Amino acid sequence: MYEVECKVLGIDRKETVRRLHKLGAVKASSQKLTSIIFDTPGRDFKKCGWLLRLRTDGKAATLTMKTSVRKGRHIKTAEENEITVADFKCAKRVLEDMGFEAVGSFVMQRVTYTLGNAKVEICRYLGKYSFIPDFIEIEGPSVVAVQSAAKRLGYASSSLKPWSVHDLISYYTKRQKS
Repeated sequence: MYEVECKVLGIDRKETVRRLHKLGAVKASSQKLTSIIFDTPGRDFKKCGWLLRLRTDGKAATLTMKTSVRKGRHIKTAEENEITVADFKCAKRVLEDMGFEAVGSFVMQRVTYTLGNAKVEICRYLGKYSFIPDFIEIEGPSVVAVQSAAKRLGYASSSLKPWSVHDLISYYTKRQKS
């Protein structure tokens, strides 16, 4: 599957929800997600901008591989392939037995809305990354769809970031240290 997305940082959560409701967006889900990022011992995935993630909401679990990542000025695109795994802990052990290393983990509260043909996800990190302000991810079938959803929500192109999870965490970690 081809993924097209961007992030908008430091959003006002209540105002964003108000705008979504006004635009007729439909709340699709609210989840607490635990994610573990894996890489090779040589950090080969990080070097080429790929991502191998194991994620669970406490019930279902997915293994995701993002490759062919391209970051435009405001939008990120990637080839994204996901499979459902029956057992989160067992999948983690299998990945480790295959030689992959857990290089990061995080817990996030995410509320997903459908706005036309785009998904708008309001995200809040919990635990060790709770210092990161709320943000949204806008995902759609094309760059135009993502830009259109952002515009409808009142966000200028200049506020759209083509960032990965690593980019986001690095940005706020550096800001917290300075």
